[in-house]
Order: sequence, then C-alpha cells, then structure tokens
Amino acid sequence: MSDQLPPAGGPDPGSDPSPFTRPGFLAAAGVALVLIVLAGFLVFTGGDDDDRQADPAPTSGAGSSSATAATATPSASDCDLPGGDQTVPVTAPETEWTLVGTVAAPSSDDAGPAVIDPATGVRSCYAQTPTGALFAAANFLAAITDPDALVAAVEELTADGPGRNTLLEQVRTDPASAIGTGTRYQVAGFTYLSAQDDVVTVSLAIATTGGMAGIPLTVVREDGDWKVDIPADGNVSAQAQPIASLSGYVPWAGA
Repeated sequence: MSDQLPPAGGPDPGSDPSPFTRPGFLAAAGVALVLIVLAGFLVFTGGDDDDRQADPAPTSGAGSSSATAATATPSASDCDLPGGDQTVPVTAPETEWTLVGTVAAPSSDDAGPAVIDPATGVRSCYAQTPTGALFAAANFLAAITDPDALVAAVEELTADGPGRNTLLEQVRTDPASAIGTGTRYQVAGFTYLSAQDDVVTVSLAIATTGGMAGIPLTVVREDGDWKVDIPADGNVSAQAQPIASLSGYVPWAGA
C-alpha cells in the first residue's frame, strides 16, 4: 500500500499548558530516544510515585484517519502469522492487554505478538499488516520500561542501522541513563501518519498523570517481522509533541 495518510490534527502545542511543553521535554540531551522521552515524564509528572496512575483513556472510538487498502496481496510473515487485512484501522482493534514492565501492552490472535521469549519476556512476531505494525510499536514502548529486558528489547525489536547501534551501546553500558526506574504511562490512542507494505509510521498517544504526548514511531519489515526504525542519530525525542486531547487519534487503551 503506497497511499499516504495525513498526520493527525489537534491543537497548537504552543497553547497547551501541559508539562510536556516545558523546555527539557523536547530537548533531551545525549542518546535521547523514546527511552529518554519517557524517563523525562518523571521529572514533570512524579511518575515514580507508586500511588499515582495515569487516568485510563477510552477504549473505543474512531479518529480522523481514513482507511486505504493495499493493492498487493501480502505474504505470510516468517513467524507464521498470516498477512491478513491491509486496511488501516480507524477504530480500536480488538485487543487484550498485558502488563509488560510498567505499561499495558496490546496483543491479539490476528496481529500478534505470536512469540514471547521465555528468558527475557520480549514479545515479537507480528502480522504483516498495518495493525500488526501498530501492535509492534506499542509493545516496543512497553518493553523498554522493563530494566531487566531493556537490552534484549532493543536487540530484538529494532531495525539494523546506526541509530540502533548507538542506542545499544548506551543501554549496554549505562541502562540507568536510558530509562527511569518506575516510569509509568499508558498508551491512550493511535493515528497512522503513513502506511506502505513494508514501512508504517504511527503516532502513539501516551498518557501520564501530568498530560499526554504523541510519539511517532516508524516500523519496518526486517527478517520477517516489524522492527522499530531508530533514526541515524539515535534521537527521536524532538519528534514527540505534547497534545491536549485525543483529537485526531483513535482512542485505544487497556482497562
């Protein structure tokens, strides 16, 4: 599928009083990937307080994205999940939620994950569909909140490239600098920014007690599965945007 979908709409971030508008959020230093963005939430939201939880987002509803079906017939993934429907979802897919690290991670029989590593708990093997790509992206955000599985998650769930190498070096040598212990947030919604057969970019809305932000992630097909494509400089924090609501997003969250 080569049709491009428009980016999500929403209010001007400059008018949003959310804590994500404070300078440190979008200007994280060092090897700042999603890990740094999420760890930064602690500074503004008190996320290390066990008694504070993000308010759950609605579990159903449609966003503003329009669905487009692929013209090519997808092949089955190497991990034995069928290719399935190539329509970009505009409503929340049927989902089961499981706590991974400190975050509820999505799964379904059709989209995956179909494989859970018994040693690390890393979840992989997603259907070669836009929905499978969405599930892969959300599971990556959950996996990196587990310090015990952090290195394995980056090794197994990211695509080959210089950005992956930079991130791996950091999490192997100083994992504490890459993720905040006790980071708490919740996937609240999604919107597709673009969708092709082997490359999908989604923006995931994440919620904490202090506000919400949209984090765009690109996932690519590599070795028969969806992998998160890390930018060459290892830094995607500048792409995260504070959002005041789920306008333009499909609400999607665990109970």
